[in-house]
Amino acid sequence: MNIFFTNKDFRQLTINQWISTVGDTIFYLAFINHVSSAPFAPLAIFLISLSETAPQILQIFTGVIADFQSRRIFKYSLLTLVKFLLYFLVALLLAGTDFSISSVLIICLINLVSDTLGFFSGAMLTPIYIKIIRADMASAMGFRQATLNLVRTLSNLAGGLALGFISIELLALINALTFLLSFLGILLIRKNLVSYEDRITIQAKPATIKNFWKHLIDSSKKLLQFHRVMKLFVILSISQAVLSVTTPIVTLLLIKQPFLGLKTGQALALMTTLELLGLIAGNLFSGNLFKNISSKASLYAGQLMEGLLLIGFFSNNFPLITFAVFGDALVTGITSPRLQAAVFGLIPEEDMGVVQSAVGTITIVLPSLLAIFLVSVATSLGVLAVSLALGALLLLGLYLLKNFDGLPS
Repeated sequence: MNIFFTNKDFRQLTINQWISTVGDTIFYLAFINHVSSAPFAPLAIFLISLSETAPQILQIFTGVIADFQSRRIFKYSLLTLVKFLLYFLVALLLAGTDFSISSVLIICLINLVSDTLGFFSGAMLTPIYIKIIRADMASAMGFRQATLNLVRTLSNLAGGLALGFISIELLALINALTFLLSFLGILLIRKNLVSYEDRITIQAKPATIKNFWKHLIDSSKKLLQFHRVMKLFVILSISQAVLSVTTPIVTLLLIKQPFLGLKTGQALALMTTLELLGLIAGNLFSGNLFKNISSKASLYAGQLMEGLLLIGFFSNNFPLITFAVFGDALVTGITSPRLQAAVFGLIPEEDMGVVQSAVGTITIVLPSLLAIFLVSVATSLGVLAVSLALGALLLLGLYLLKNFDGLPS
């Protein structure tokens, strides 16, 4: 935590992330709540989920391309300003046109472009960010992750309350202004960031298709050598996909049967808040309170929670779904730090950069593709059909766990 007070550049970058997270979280709740009452709600929910998931898949490509960039701080600043303009356009669209499936499609396309640019600019900043926090990397990364999850939690609570008295047009404008504030925050430390950029080694190879695929193939080969870690990646990817698809499925359930008279967005805010609290608790206590719980036992607990989630879907039981989501997030929070420690302990430092691309390929693409598939099943065939698909994934996770002998030491 000390690095937050002693390192101005880290502090400003962290505050920027807090600000943009607030806007993103509140607007997402407002938007999905707004479409839930429309006659085209299932299609709109699918489009929203697709616009949120597709940039995560594209991150594989944008991350590799980012490795070849120069003038990174200039481009990072410019893209932050572009994101403000894009979401300002969303606010104008909501205020100036009749709400229809066409406007939902345009907003989803804007969100897809903005998030893709966000992943790209974040990848460009990563080597600079690592230099900024190198003196106290573990503390900085832990503080950043914990506070971001806390901000998401508070934003969900605030968003749920705001739905009752703030229009979606105003919430969209607030979201746009968060990116303007982030842009101004970057300007405050721009000279310092440029000085760090001057000290990083820029990839000399051109960003050609040949170099792109060579980068991914080389990194994948290195990672495939670690079989136990790969198996764990697949198990956790299934859990991530299940958590990702919960919100659109629960939205479809809440449209038919509201929970305690709450608006759809308010009920989702409650569920998401508990999910984030579970993730925070797992992250914070993985190395002390839960240290005696084996990784295999925690993963079995996660499978149990996902089984309860399926029961909740079948019975349209929102409290049970919420409990299961909290438990699954807690398990993910416990296991993720151990996986990270295992990877960093196995991979030679000189290979870490290239292997991280392969890690991203598995932990981003697999859950994202699964989530897109499951959401499409839910919105086209219904909750029963997607529950059967989730059940098949649950059986696959149990099969992989059967012969799992723990994390490598």
